[in-house]
Amino acid sequence: MGNEERILWRVRCGQREDTLFLENNFVVIGWGKVGSEASFGKVLRGLVDAVEAAYPQTDYRQVPVIAAPLSRLRRDTDVGHIVVYPIKKDGFVDH
Repeated sequence: MGNEERILWRVRCGQREDTLFLENNFVVIGWGKVGSEASFGKVLRGLVDAVEAAYPQTDYRQVPVIAAPLSRLRRDTDVGHIVVYPIKKDGFVDH
């Protein structure tokens, strides 16, 4: 073992996602109206454009606040990273 850097992500979602995570061992991120990553590519500008189109009522200053965490997760997550998922109904943390 050495001094390996371990990467940990904490993901918070809704009750539907609790079931997906616990029963199928995967995490869903994003907002349904934004669409699939395939529709806007891997660059932040594409995601910002998708958020603006999906939520036109959102203040333009909030759009990057919504888009940045999605962009970072999409860009930086990798196989082998640990995902910690707090379950809302009982406060339990699963991984």
